[in-house]
Amino acid sequence: MTRMTALITASLALLLGVPTLALAGATASSELKDTWGQSSATNAASVVDGNLETCWIEGAESNGVGEWIELDLPRGTLLSFDITPGRGPAEDYGKYSRPQQIDIDIFSLDDAQNPQQVKQLTHTFEDTFGTVTIDAGEQQIGGELWGGKARITIRSIYPGTDFDTLTAITEVKANFKEQECPTTVIELSSNDSTKGEMFDDSTRTAWLSASTTEEWVTVESPD
Repeated sequence: MTRMTALITASLALLLGVPTLALAGATASSELKDTWGQSSATNAASVVDGNLETCWIEGAESNGVGEWIELDLPRGTLLSFDITPGRGPAEDYGKYSRPQQIDIDIFSLDDAQNPQQVKQLTHTFEDTFGTVTIDAGEQQIGGELWGGKARITIRSIYPGTDFDTLTAITEVKANFKEQECPTTVIELSSNDSTKGEMFDDSTRTAWLSASTTEEWVTVESPD
């Protein structure tokens, strides 16, 4: 048996073996900025916000070929990517350039957080607005401590009618295999009487800590 103690952070779901999507951060080679130098509406984080009316728009002084966006991946078995190229909603799709062909370079982080490339995917999109699923072939990501990264690089584009030098991607989602991970809570920093609510298969119940500073949980799971 393995016993682990963790501070209550966003990574706790992974520690407890909860099925997950890649919801962590995103970075990009460039981002379109407005007159005031801001990119909040078109930054890298917009591709993981679940909103089809926001998007990443690259900000290079070219048509976007060679620009990239990179997502953090959790540990687990990667199944596929759901990608919505171009700028949504559908009525704005043709105005901006959108990827025609992309490469997806997938990296796994070792225990020292060194990235090791484990796979490269290439995909060519049809020029229509919508979400496309790209199979990743059940690729294992990460080791004991860390997950990995996925870098999406634009290799060619469909030019936009109004903004042919601005290439956009609306959404990216990484899908992972669900995993059974029997886990027993050994000790909580507070409110021990509600620990069972973390494992009752209900999204309406939860363990609530007594404070907001450095709460923790100790769990035991099979090796």
